[in-house]
Amino acid sequence: MEKLLKISLIISILGIFSLIILSNYLTIKDLEIKDINQDLINKKIQIQGIIFEIKDYSDFQLIKIRNETEEIEIIVNNHLNLTENKIIRVIGTVKEYNSNFQINAEKIFIINTLK
Repeated sequence: MEKLLKISLIISILGIFSLIILSNYLTIKDLEIKDINQDLINKKIQIQGIIFEIKDYSDFQLIKIRNETEEIEIIVNNHLNLTENKIIRVIGTVKEYNSNFQINAEKIFIINTLK
């Protein structure tokens, strides 16, 4: 019984260390809008920007965000209560539509609101 307990403890500790090491490799890339390119299509990324336009459609929302020099469209599969001039962080997958990059949002975090 004592031997089984020691083996269980060792396996648990090894599992925790493995998770810690893997978490360093599984982080989502934090990118600027200008850095999005063909190589990132179907990859998960994280970007931040200011909402400057929101269009509501029957089954999704199209949110346009910008930073100092670039802009990109964010596709949201449900309707969120967002307004313009909010700074948001988006985690999602890069897609291409009509020769433009878009982000299919998985998570959106409100960072701040511009005055």
